[in-house]
Amino acid sequence: MPVCHVLCAGGVAIDKSGRIALIVPKGRPDVVGLPKGHIEVGETPTLAALREVKEETGFTTLLDTPLTSSHTEYEFVDGATSDLVKKRVEYFRMRIVGGHPENHDHEVEDVILVTPRGALRRLTFANERRVVRELYPELTTNWRLISLLTVVTLLVFETIRRH
Repeated sequence: MPVCHVLCAGGVAIDKSGRIALIVPKGRPDVVGLPKGHIEVGETPTLAALREVKEETGFTTLLDTPLTSSHTEYEFVDGATSDLVKKRVEYFRMRIVGGHPENHDHEVEDVILVTPRGALRRLTFANERRVVRELYPELTTNWRLISLLTVVTLLVFETIRRH
C-alpha cells in the first residue's frame, strides 16, 4: 500500500472572552474540530496556521507570544486512492483580533465559540482534545487522584471520630 505523508497546520483561536473557535465541516454535522489545513509550498507552519484559521473560521488572528504549539499525528486509508495517509498537524495558540464567523469558507458549515471546557466536551477527536489540554494545562486535573484522596481523608476522619 502506498504511503502519503501530509503536513498540516491549524490553530486554537481564542477570543477576548477566552472562548475557542471550533468548526463543523460541510457535510459532516457529526464532526466538531479545530481549524486546520495543508501547508502550501513555500509556507511556514505558522503562516499556514494563520491562513487556515482565517479561511475556516472567518477570524483574523495573531500568534500568542511566547509561541505555544502542540501537534497531533494520525493515519488513515484514503478511500479514493487506497493510500495510507500519515498526517501530522501542528497547532498554534492564537488570539482572535478581528473578522467574523459568517466569513468562513465553503469547506465549513458552522463556526462555534465555546469555553475551553466546552471544547473538551464538543471536540470529536481525542487527539484534538489533547491539544486543548496541552495548551490549557489548568484544565488537566487528575480527578481520580482527587477522589481517592477524598475517600482516604473521609476514612481517616471517620476512624478518628470513632476512637
